[in-house]
Amino acid sequence: RRLARISPSTWMERERKADLLFAPADRDKREFGIVIHELFEKVSWIGEVDVETLIWEWQEAASFTEDVKRRVIEQFRQALTSIEVQKALSWPEGNADLWREKRFEIVLGDDWVTGVFDRVTIMRDSEDRPLKATILDFKSDEIADDVGLTDIAERYRSQMSLYGKALSRMLQLNLSQITLRLLFTQVGKVYDLE
Repeated sequence: RRLARISPSTWMERERKADLLFAPADRDKREFGIVIHELFEKVSWIGEVDVETLIWEWQEAASFTEDVKRRVIEQFRQALTSIEVQKALSWPEGNADLWREKRFEIVLGDDWVTGVFDRVTIMRDSEDRPLKATILDFKSDEIADDVGLTDIAERYRSQMSLYGKALSRMLQLNLSQITLRLLFTQVGKVYDLE
């Protein structure tokens, strides 16, 4: 039997018109998303990282234009002032593991799913067995208000649901034990997909 290959993070890309993919403004948005994602993926636990050192090291190594770097750093610093973002990136009490940029491939039904978890926090018991987990995905969408936030978040539901199913199988957890969250960098908000 031949499996259908699925990449959750590209589901939304398929819904876009081809001409938009080559428009300068769309390219700039995609590049910005990639760049700010690079910076967020370097954060382990917020209390354990020197943010300014992290920014400086990233800035020295990054090969993007100075304008892009400046805008990304500004948004990154602003997002980190949010209590919601700080809480989402903080070490939870207890025995926790952190996966950052964890690649995976798994067969779910007739689908061969390949993807990358941005950030997964796994809570474990005293014998190191998984108890529950949280998937956090970074999004750099431009958002005008709370209604816009909800609308955009809901567009990512199928992608995040697929991530949840993959993680459920990998960790042998029920889906009810997995929290799906989106961290919107532009507005510094965390949205739970319940």
